[in-house]
Amino acid sequence: MDELELSVRAINILKDNHVATAAELFNLDSYSFCKHRGVGDNTLKEIISVMDLMVLDRAGKADLLPHIAECPSINVAPGYRVRLPLSPEVLDTPMASLSLSIRALSALDAHKIITVRQCLSHGVYDLLEIQNIGKKTVREIQSAINVFCAGGDRTKTETILQDALIIIFSNFSPASADIIKLRYGWEGKKLTLEAIGQQKGMTRERVRQISAKELQKVKRRIHNKALSDLINNYERLFECYGGVVSINDLMKDPYFNVVDIKQVRFVINLLADIYEDRYRLIDRYFYTRLDENEIEQLNEDIQEAIYANEFPIAESDFLDRIKKQVGNVSPYYLTHFLVNKLEVITHRGQVLSPGKLTLSKQLKLIMGKYRRPVHFSEMAKIYCEHYKGLQMLRTKEIERAIHSRSSNSGDFLLVGPGSFILREHFNMPSNWSTIVKGSRAVLESLKQATDTNYILKALHERGIKTGEINGYNLKSLLLDEPGFISCGKGIVGIEHLSDNYKKKSLAEWMYELIAASPTPLTLKEIAKVIGEQRIFPMYTISQQAGRDHRLIRVGRATYGIARHIPEYEAKKEAIINFASQWIKEKGRPLSSFLASEVLKATHELKDFPTGLVDHVLFNEPGFKCTATGFYEVAD
Repeated sequence: MDELELSVRAINILKDNHVATAAELFNLDSYSFCKHRGVGDNTLKEIISVMDLMVLDRAGKADLLPHIAECPSINVAPGYRVRLPLSPEVLDTPMASLSLSIRALSALDAHKIITVRQCLSHGVYDLLEIQNIGKKTVREIQSAINVFCAGGDRTKTETILQDALIIIFSNFSPASADIIKLRYGWEGKKLTLEAIGQQKGMTRERVRQISAKELQKVKRRIHNKALSDLINNYERLFECYGGVVSINDLMKDPYFNVVDIKQVRFVINLLADIYEDRYRLIDRYFYTRLDENEIEQLNEDIQEAIYANEFPIAESDFLDRIKKQVGNVSPYYLTHFLVNKLEVITHRGQVLSPGKLTLSKQLKLIMGKYRRPVHFSEMAKIYCEHYKGLQMLRTKEIERAIHSRSSNSGDFLLVGPGSFILREHFNMPSNWSTIVKGSRAVLESLKQATDTNYILKALHERGIKTGEINGYNLKSLLLDEPGFISCGKGIVGIEHLSDNYKKKSLAEWMYELIAASPTPLTLKEIAKVIGEQRIFPMYTISQQAGRDHRLIRVGRATYGIARHIPEYEAKKEAIINFASQWIKEKGRPLSSFLASEVLKATHELKDFPTGLVDHVLFNEPGFKCTATGFYEVAD
């Protein structure tokens, strides 16, 4: 220890704790070393900086490379040389293949240091004598070699999850690292703030403050390559699995499966708190970047795919048909949803029942074979026979429920007093387009809304045949066509009859509302205004807002336009400049989320919501959006 460049205080502390040589020092980790008497943060930082210069950190040990070929001699201190076992592939690797800065590569190239073997044989202290190579560059070279050793044949553009873990923990003091590990489940189980406080002898609020402070340190380093690669790989899996992934999906991916499953959970739990407006945990076991409306839509799509089948059906065919209709979805989430949410019934490789569906969906399933109108009382008898022994209501109660659900369901069409038929089985007249045009002409000539019986009478007077269409079902059918609106029970109108019913698309309607507002609007506020004239499902409004790139998502389920963004032009210029430089230097597409977080951490204007980045890059002619949602420079 006397021969290292350490302060007298540090050397005395090491001697007092019976650490006399470099070998004994390297056998300690920073967490256990901090428990020695007299060791504080400053002493620890000083010793770690000297250890960094000695190249031989824990990542470079021989157990990572069991097939030892040749051990180059390395200067760890003046007059002392040790041997580091590395494989021939690593030793003969060109330094240009490692993740090094142009400055470091130029300095090495100027002194004919081409391979890892030549670099290590040269010695750390000899490297410091080279022009343009200082302690920072030596640490960069050391880190690049260690990362390459840990990753085998990785190129300079690739990192692994272990690299991200190193960067994450490099932000924490030993005491803070212990708290973060307990909070986010490094050993498997996440502890509450209260439990950590009792264990560490501090208040619950103090634990929260420490956790929040340390997370902000990680968030500020989002521009680091290892962390940005972590987020990009996480986002990539969300793209592959429809926005929802399980820990098992992550462990099947080559980026994540290099570490223990507990460490993967730790990282994902950490990200969920750092970016709580982006990622969250659902159903205890699954991670998602979808909001509640998008999750509801995914679940509805799965249910639609379920009752499109005829039962019983083989399990394999059942799952294949669902995936074909829904698209990419995590097999673990799909199984969880089918078994635990819908309670699908299986037996000996066969799916016997679609499980827990709404009454409307059950009716659609069991009435699929009836191609004629059926009275709701008869539907009740068919339902009771199909689910005999399962229903808990009396027949009259079932009849009322079936009548109510069938009347309000878009799956059924009322064709007579109390009689319904599935829409897919209704015989639409071949001249339906003529009926629609005639109905519109009748309403325009009246300049007011009217009942469906009057419309049918006027159509017959004009010589237009209507087939099986009558006053019961004409309104429902017309409302499926653009331009028609409901004006009350049995009453139909057209959108341009009054100022309140102007003929315009949902997109234009939403844009006008947001543009007229002095501040951004939430989807609930938009839905409330639109709902006074026309009812749209919340997920439809949410999807339309996401597709309209004139709008800017400024927060969770909140949208505005350019004039709602303070210093919009300056932020737009900053986004374009950053994206152009990033894509040019990195040679790969850029995600709006990554760009947003880097600009928040580095730019003086700070406020760069992800929606603003998407808005600017999508509308900027110099960029184009890829199929995976990333941006690259347009040809």
